[in-house]
Amino acid sequence: SVGAYENPLIDWIIIFFMFVAGANFTLHFHLLRERDPRRYLRDPEFRFYAGVIVAATVFVTFLLQIQPGHLGFFDNLRNATFQVIALGTTTGYGTADFELWPYATHILFLLLMIMGGSAGSTGGGVKIVRIMLILQHARLELRRLLHPRAVISVKHGSHRVPGVVIRNVLGFFLLYLVVHGATTFVLTIWDIDLVTAASASIACLSNIGPGLGDVGPTDNYAWIPGAAKWLLSVCMLLGRLEIYTVLVLFVPEIWRR
Repeated sequence: SVGAYENPLIDWIIIFFMFVAGANFTLHFHLLRERDPRRYLRDPEFRFYAGVIVAATVFVTFLLQIQPGHLGFFDNLRNATFQVIALGTTTGYGTADFELWPYATHILFLLLMIMGGSAGSTGGGVKIVRIMLILQHARLELRRLLHPRAVISVKHGSHRVPGVVIRNVLGFFLLYLVVHGATTFVLTIWDIDLVTAASASIACLSNIGPGLGDVGPTDNYAWIPGAAKWLLSVCMLLGRLEIYTVLVLFVPEIWRR
């Protein structure tokens, strides 16, 4: 695996390309065509994406620094950056056993795994633009409580987002949580512990690979019962095809058409 390389420069090269692959490829296209890197900074999704990656990296590096017996600062920074981007972009590489890191990093990694990469990227997960719209919608509902007569709407950059799009995003996120919860519950039937079941469900839905517990970065899925592997395979298919595409095939109205 990537952990076999001993040269830190290789890690930083992979970090760079994982970060690039987690961004919207439309931005890369415009960069090649227009030679104007400022488009990245004007894109709200990219700013959110970069901000989350930087904030998460700083937080994980800080926790590793205050951990007893920690490595040097630059080693901690490299390990934290690599794992944050590898899991946040759903690349799934591992260069360190992050299960030995503080528990707060585990929660952060699970959130990054759910969030995933940008729309139009190679990443899986819910996608950053959906997370942004959900957060903005929540903020809008709070404002409506304070100003019930105000006419306000969700915006992405300078563009107003139609209500039908918001409903689609909320529906997708709800389906993601329902599938995740159902998969976690079914996995526990095979006496799989809750941490392993929940993280395996997220890892497969977001198409990542490593999770926590018995499917952590130093483990694998070989020990999981065959029927559970079929279930996780379905989750990988649902996650990669964005759930709606697969579930709509089971709507009887589609069959009649």
